[in-house]
Amino acid sequence: MSSLVRARAGALAGILSAIASPAYAADATGNLTYKGRTVAIKHAWLVTGPSDMEPGKRVRRLVLSSTDIGAKLEACKTFSCTDGTVMEGATVDLAGGSRLNYWTVLDGQKIQYSGTARNESLSTRSNEAGRVAGSLAIDDTAGGGAKLNADFDVTVLKDFKVAR
Repeated sequence: MSSLVRARAGALAGILSAIASPAYAADATGNLTYKGRTVAIKHAWLVTGPSDMEPGKRVRRLVLSSTDIGAKLEACKTFSCTDGTVMEGATVDLAGGSRLNYWTVLDGQKIQYSGTARNESLSTRSNEAGRVAGSLAIDDTAGGGAKLNADFDVTVLKDFKVAR
């Protein structure tokens, strides 16, 4: 096979791969502010997996990020891995309890804050097992915490079978 044919075949394979690749991230809009830093939230995902705290319970986790980390999320083998993929953004566990557990990170996870928020912080247009659409407004600045606002519409990217 000539080098020109190989080059054309390689280019065609690249184009087909790009077309066939899943759209990892759903668009999201919003901001995360903490410790004088602000990042724009641009991407969102929904993943599900077993709870670390309550055996037998399933958790839906909303993942918000300033960058597209979808390929990393999809490559995770365990539910806990999803936290490690976020470098600037937040995760919010939708576990059906009395509060929302959340974790925020900035500057490559060098700056972190975690807390809980009232369930009313999440306003949904759709809240089904496989899809969540709505907005999130968490403001813990009065206590020295983070402020997170985001609008999103996500479907489940991946359902994890093991927590760790």
